[in-house]
Amino acid sequence: MNGRAASTPAQRPCLVYRVHDPAYKRWMPHVNLAYPFIPDDVDAGQLFRDAASRTQEALKHVRAFRVVINKHSFQTFSHKKFQTMWLR
Repeated sequence: MNGRAASTPAQRPCLVYRVHDPAYKRWMPHVNLAYPFIPDDVDAGQLFRDAASRTQEALKHVRAFRVVINKHSFQTFSHKKFQTMWLR
């Protein structure tokens, strides 16, 4: 890739990630499903309702699929003050 345009649809998310995530050299491309904090001055319920509404609208044309999660689905690693958990 030359940084100007991705040549295949599969490369495009990586290009977006490289351009917009300052930590792209340290972390593989990923999606944060839940961020670990909500500021005290924010109505968490409204925040999640708004996020659910925007997500539903963005994904309305994606066909449903099944995801099975169990105790073996996750891995973790520790930081100084918190842990990161991800799906395998």
